[in-house]
Amino acid sequence: MGIAVSTANDPLNLNGTLFTDPPTNDYMGKEVAYVRELQRQTDKFGDAVKGAADKGANLSSLYPKLPADPGYLMGQQLATVAKLISGGIKTRIFWLTTSGFDTHSGQVVTNDHTIGTHANLLKGVSDAIGAFMDDAKLLGFEDRVAGMTFSEFGRRIISNASGGTDHGAAQPVFIFGSKVIPGIVGNNPTIDPNSNTNSNLPMQYDLRSVYASILADWFCVEQPALDQILF
Repeated sequence: MGIAVSTANDPLNLNGTLFTDPPTNDYMGKEVAYVRELQRQTDKFGDAVKGAADKGANLSSLYPKLPADPGYLMGQQLATVAKLISGGIKTRIFWLTTSGFDTHSGQVVTNDHTIGTHANLLKGVSDAIGAFMDDAKLLGFEDRVAGMTFSEFGRRIISNASGGTDHGAAQPVFIFGSKVIPGIVGNNPTIDPNSNTNSNLPMQYDLRSVYASILADWFCVEQPALDQILF
């Protein structure tokens, strides 16, 4: 079961909305009973989230502190994850989100492509992850966590007329953690000089192979299950 929370201080108390009348003995009643059971399970899991948050802590001083800082919102999410892990929660996977990378315009500064919106976004991700790993080290669980970034789409090779890039095929993936073997996997692509705003980078690694490596090497999932999960 998965659950979405905006803050670990939210106890997800649903007791006041639980119904006690028996569901009807038909198909509709079966569905009602199922929804009620999910509600009860969610309520219990919310209690576990709140309990772990109360026991946990954040020790790093590196999290972006101001809402205007790049990486502030992602840093807040990672700080919550660190607090929950240090508080003893048993959740195996945490899924966080950040936005702003859909840069169809104004992606970089015109006369210096090393700065601008995209650079600020990447700095925010870097700052947030750096703070989380610092927290993990101070809290004593850095060897038990691994992180991965992904997006549902990449970007095109050539910028458009608005100084941005449109949706594309390939994208980089960052994997981080003290137990991750450092280095770059893959080669810098050779870009065709005839590329245009509709050109895409060729994919070097199927994302399913990246998922498979993490499932096998980190979660100890065996090959038959990998084949079934990832086709």
